[in-house]
Amino acid sequence: MMTRATRFVVLSLTAVLTILSLVLMSGGEVSARSLKKTSQALIAPSNPSQRLVQVQTRKSPFLTQRVTPTGPTTFPGNTNTKPGASSQGDGRTPGTGGGGGGSGNTRPGGIVINPGIFGTFNPPTISNPPRYRPPKKVYRKPKKKKTKSARRRPTGPTVIQPIPQFIANEVVVLIEGTQPDGVDDALAQSLGLTKLSSVSISLLNGRLVRYRIPANLAMPQVIASLTSDARVSLAQPNNNYLTVGQKSRAAKAPAQYSLAKLGLEPVHKISQGRGVPVAVIDTGVDVSHPVLSKALIQSFDAVGDGKPKAQRHGTAIAGLITGQGKVQGVAPLSSLLSVRAFYMHPVYKRPVTSSVILLRALDWSFANKARIFNMSFAGPFDPLVKRALENAYNKGVILVAAAGNGGPKAAPAYPAAYENVIAITALDHK
Repeated sequence: MMTRATRFVVLSLTAVLTILSLVLMSGGEVSARSLKKTSQALIAPSNPSQRLVQVQTRKSPFLTQRVTPTGPTTFPGNTNTKPGASSQGDGRTPGTGGGGGGSGNTRPGGIVINPGIFGTFNPPTISNPPRYRPPKKVYRKPKKKKTKSARRRPTGPTVIQPIPQFIANEVVVLIEGTQPDGVDDALAQSLGLTKLSSVSISLLNGRLVRYRIPANLAMPQVIASLTSDARVSLAQPNNNYLTVGQKSRAAKAPAQYSLAKLGLEPVHKISQGRGVPVAVIDTGVDVSHPVLSKALIQSFDAVGDGKPKAQRHGTAIAGLITGQGKVQGVAPLSSLLSVRAFYMHPVYKRPVTSSVILLRALDWSFANKARIFNMSFAGPFDPLVKRALENAYNKGVILVAAAGNGGPKAAPAYPAAYENVIAITALDHK
């Protein structure tokens, strides 16, 4: 027979195990206040007519607990009561059994839980997992794989298309001024040539006639036939000339180091070329440039194409000679004669001139009393240009021409290579 102390211990352990099972089954947390109330209810139930029954359902594998009224002894899955059992005088009802009283299946001291404490336990519902849907396929244009052969390799410097030494189908003829004008057309008829132009050149004491050669005749044959004619003073191809210079790079040297290298400071104290006419035979000059604003300028277009467009080369050369201000010229007080002799070639994309245009430029410069011819260009040996420069030199003109930047081993550049011309080449600040 249990003592009172033993019964209290058993009830306490039973309460603890019940609370732990509820916590584990619900997956939640029970506060300290709830535990205290539950233990009091288990020990001293307030409503002895309720009973805790454990039922395992088919839907859930977990053990389900619910509170049912206390009555005849029932078992899970069996709703039949025992024979002779009744709701009164059962012996399972607390307080009615007494110490060991009641009939055979009654057990004194049954545990009853108040349903108001826990309520009805609802088992967790397991929802169906979401249906798998494959992601939509998005078409993307495949990227081209870069191969080694497709990579751009650094290229060398741009190769300038070579310009022929002369115009292939043209010949230039000098006819003495004493010859009648009809000689020009007579020569064209005798050789089957086409007369293109005719101009008088005082430096050559004659007329300069330009002919076109037909496709069925070779140039050497035509020149030989013209030279053998007594009415012709000289015959040659119409040569091409190019400006000399290259695109300037950002120099780390002081601005206009050439003035100090040439020792012009003491020279400028004596003279700055006041009033000396200098002919710049080059591309068109931008006379509105600030450096040339104080220069006395005369202009002439020897090309005669109606497109006297200024270009950088001629403007830079003019500034180096007569510039004042940011760029100081070697003769800042001189008078500038701007002679446009070069045009932008539509095929070669660079300034080009010919023997006929150049001779017109030289003759105009001489006629306008230029004391200096500045020629920053180069071309092949040219008998007509050579004769005109010799005549100008013999009449007191100073000839200055660019010799190119190819060094001492470079081929001769004309007109700088002629005997009476001062050849100028480049030097750096070192």
